[in-house]
Amino acid sequence: MPIRKVTDLSTIDAAQRLLRVFFNIAREWRLNPGEQQVLLGVSNGVFTSWRDAQVTSPLNDDTLVRLRHIVSIYAWLQMLVPVPERANAWLRRPNSAPLFGGEAALERMLDGNGEGLRSVAEYVQAARAADFS
Repeated sequence: MPIRKVTDLSTIDAAQRLLRVFFNIAREWRLNPGEQQVLLGVSNGVFTSWRDAQVTSPLNDDTLVRLRHIVSIYAWLQMLVPVPERANAWLRRPNSAPLFGGEAALERMLDGNGEGLRSVAEYVQAARAADFS
């Protein structure tokens, strides 16, 4: 079995690649710039630089964790709901699960402190695991 090389995430090149993935997901999710900035947890100046592909330093740990959750949510939704438009729309639909209390998952994700991202990622991961049972 071949050994896979682990990508070093502490480089500017890795930051550029990860942010490209984020902005592609944001486009599919139809996130506005304010929502994107909140999900990334950065200032307006940093967000604007990143959006304009001007990445001048590696990403910090908080941003890497946020991106991990966002990519995970995206991937698990695509597996759970194989119609991309429906998977992407799930984020904005009211949800009766106790975690959401009738609000959309995106509202939970936009709590600003990253806790909502983590909880939505865990929720979708659990749903995916249940799908395999």
